[in-house]
Amino acid sequence: GAAKTHFSLALHLDKESLAAARGLAEVARRRGDAANAELLARQVLARDPNYLPALETLATMAHDRGEWRPAQEWQARLIAAEPEPRAGQYARLGEIMLHNGDFHAAERALRTALQHDPYIYDAHRHLVELYRQRKLLPKAQAELEFLVRYFPDVDATVYTSLAEVYRTSGDARAAAAILRKGKRLFPDDAELNRANP
Repeated sequence: GAAKTHFSLALHLDKESLAAARGLAEVARRRGDAANAELLARQVLARDPNYLPALETLATMAHDRGEWRPAQEWQARLIAAEPEPRAGQYARLGEIMLHNGDFHAAERALRTALQHDPYIYDAHRHLVELYRQRKLLPKAQAELEFLVRYFPDVDATVYTSLAEVYRTSGDARAAAAILRKGKRLFPDDAELNRANP
């Protein structure tokens, strides 16, 4: 398309343009040409190992393919190269570490994300999953209650998850109440409508 033509022309005019080469890599990634995208991004990194956009492309590609070990390496490199890493970068690293089964490191990364931005949804959501996997239900409950309070209309599964935590802890009334609230906000959600208080 037009983006590919633009970046190709820019690269033709300036063979050393990292931005143009990374732009071509990103166009290839978005078109589903992973092999070409990875090759172009790695070529950029061969010239500048800390070029943030190329690191971002490779981290995103590995994440999207579910290749968690390489994703963790690329994401860690991206954070290390970034002068001021964003909360979302730490949240993604925590998610990746969670997939790799490194719960302690995942929790540290997710907590770091929350230090940067206490309201970053993804960090709270991934902490829920981490605490559920580790059977730390009071902590999972606190994170779910935070999500219901501050992000009530983002994800219907938060309500079924919180109801499950309440039921497990013996609070059937709280489970029923949270399901009713979820059904009011997401009246067409099949999972919520199937859930029993």
